[in-house]
Order: sequence, then structure tokens, then C-alpha cells
Amino acid sequence: MELLDNITKSEDTTADVYSGTREALITAGLVRAEQFPPDGTLGISYYNGTPSKKRGVIDENYFRVEFVQKTWRVRVGVPQNIARARTIAANKARHARWSAQREAEHEAKSADKRKGEAEYARRLLKELPRTADSFRRNQARSMRDWIQIRLRLLGGERNGLCFDLDSIDAIGMAADAVVDAIMAADVKLDIEQQQLVIASLQVQAMAGEPSIVQKIAKLMRANASLLTGNPS
Repeated sequence: MELLDNITKSEDTTADVYSGTREALITAGLVRAEQFPPDGTLGISYYNGTPSKKRGVIDENYFRVEFVQKTWRVRVGVPQNIARARTIAANKARHARWSAQREAEHEAKSADKRKGEAEYARRLLKELPRTADSFRRNQARSMRDWIQIRLRLLGGERNGLCFDLDSIDAIGMAADAVVDAIMAADVKLDIEQQQLVIASLQVQAMAGEPSIVQKIAKLMRANASLLTGNPS
């Protein structure tokens, strides 16, 4: 806060702090020329108007002139009851900032988690079989992929043991028969269950949208107005 030309005022828990040039501070009556620290020193403290070399009680009788960060500062102590009130306020502000930071970090992690879950749900929705034929193809493809992996493993030596080529060919033919059986199988479709699964995935997919996230966050915030009123 600027008081006069080239002078600003700030506060810490124990003092009011006035910053400015040497001439501006003297002109404003905040300090006399002889109260500045001697040459070769950067600061001097006073208590009851007397120079004090020891750091003692800081109250309304405390006064300090110092040169910090290329500017002169005059620190005027405040009564201890005001200092206590400022300390309490500073602690509350610090706690509020810490809580806000933790909440922001938690929300960021939650948003990332929701985004990942939403992307996974959208992928499942895209890949979800909706008809008997697509269900068969999906299961056959999964079975074929698994069989190909197993056949590659069967052809390799494990602890000195492996299948011969004829056996692997026979297993491959049997596997093809399994895939053919899957493609020819009857499929029972439970429409109600399918709709429930689709609806659940759609909700999960929408949870990653920024507008939905903001609405959810708003709903999760405590509403102080709900806590007021007279008991019935």
C-alpha cells in the first residue's frame, strides 16, 4: 500500500513496515537522519528510543531501521495483542492456502483418474458387441489371438521339452475347430442386461467431460445454507 511518494507500507505479524528512499522516509517523519545505522552496518534497532543490540520484545516500543534488498525500511512494532491477532490471521490464511492447494491437487488427481476411466469406458462402448454375430466374432477373435500365442509357446523349448511339429499342427487344427464352433454357436441375448451395461459405460464415459466434472464438483461441495435454520 503506497502512503506517500516513494513510500509503501506493509505488515508482518509484529510490525508495520515502511519502505522507501532515505530522503522520503525522513521527509515523511518516519525516521530522523541520525537514527539510520552507522556506516558499515545494514540495520539498527531501538527500544524506547535507545539503540538495542539484543533482540528483545517486539511491541509498540520497538523500532528498527534497516537496508534490505536495495531499499530502506522502517519497522515500527505493534502492541502484542495486535501481533497475536495478526499471527492468528496469518496462520488461518496459511492453513486456507494449504487446504486449497491440497484440494486442488486432489481434484487434479481425481480428474486424471476420471479421464482415464472415461477413455476406457468409451473404448469399451466402441468395442462392445451389440448383436449375436458381433459377439461371436469378438469371442472368436479373442480365442484366435490366445491360441496363436499358445502355439508360439508350444513350439519353443521349455526345460528341454517341446512338442513336435506334427503335434503342433494337430493342435492348430483343433484350435481352428474351436473357433468354427464359436462362430456356429447359438447366442442368448439379454436385452435388459445389455442396456444396463451400456448405460453404465455411458455414464462413466461422460464423467470425464469437463462440464460434467464441474457439475459433480459443485454437487460435492458443502452447502453452508443447508446447515442454517431453526430445528423443527
